[in-house]
Amino acid sequence: MVPDSHLDLVTGVSFAHVATIGPHGEPQSTPVWIDGDATSVRFSQTTDRQKYRNVQREPRVAMSIIDLENRIATSRSAAES
Repeated sequence: MVPDSHLDLVTGVSFAHVATIGPHGEPQSTPVWIDGDATSVRFSQTTDRQKYRNVQREPRVAMSIIDLENRIATSRSAAES
């Protein structure tokens, strides 16, 4: 769930660092374009990338959204494919 006070972070042109769990248990973090609404955040990833395979295997992800206004919001969720 995205708080109303931070909805503009996911509905405008934004990017975030998305961390997944790699095939050997290592973290994998990369910057990605994001889009979303009040109930979900989607990130762009092609099916031939390791991050896609990581999420298919283990849907837990961490996301850090870059905010040029320096606000901080925290959320915990599982990915859905």
